[in-house]
Amino acid sequence: MVGFSKEWEAVYRAGAQLSSWPWTDVVSLVMRHARPVRPGLRVLELGPGAGANIPFLLSLGFDYYGIEGSPAAVGLLHEQFPKLRSQIVQGDFSKNLVFDSSFDLVLDRASLTCNSTDSISHTISCLKEIIVPNGKFIGIDWYSTEHSSFSLDSGVIDSFTKTNMNSGQFVGLGAIHFSTEAHLKELFAGFNFLSLEHVKKIQLIGSHSETRAAFNFVVEK
Repeated sequence: MVGFSKEWEAVYRAGAQLSSWPWTDVVSLVMRHARPVRPGLRVLELGPGAGANIPFLLSLGFDYYGIEGSPAAVGLLHEQFPKLRSQIVQGDFSKNLVFDSSFDLVLDRASLTCNSTDSISHTISCLKEIIVPNGKFIGIDWYSTEHSSFSLDSGVIDSFTKTNMNSGQFVGLGAIHFSTEAHLKELFAGFNFLSLEHVKKIQLIGSHSETRAAFNFVVEK
């Protein structure tokens, strides 16, 4: 298994990728499929990064937990959310989900997909043990094989996972996993798909001509 890409620690130490606003697709799918019916439901976010989604999730009344691989990012999160110090931890979620608690919602925005197929499969198997019955997993920006970067020359970890890309969106970001619809359904066998979107954005004018393609989805245990 590949696990956490150390390249992300360098990214956060350099002050890059510090998004501060919740991702639109996160807001949309949480409100549509996982809005809490009562306060105190638990959400686990995989790879919260700079914490863009945390204020939104707290505003809904979720009891928030997060696992982030980058020590630099965790340090920033502890400064920004001191009351959550014990609930935002540094670790590799592809190897250990850390918390013994059960969760009503697990959220991932483009973090788990930065792993190999074996690592993703192992993590999903572990998530099945901690997501409550009828609990949900929301995946945002799981990169598609129709993304331009999938066809670039790069290192190959497995048939869906590339690394060491020297051009495009993922330069210097380590392992990147690309999916198809069939592959996602295989990975999440045993879950019920409530929503599955394939989003493509094609750069027509600008310095970089590329197609960015990814899946957004909601599954229920």
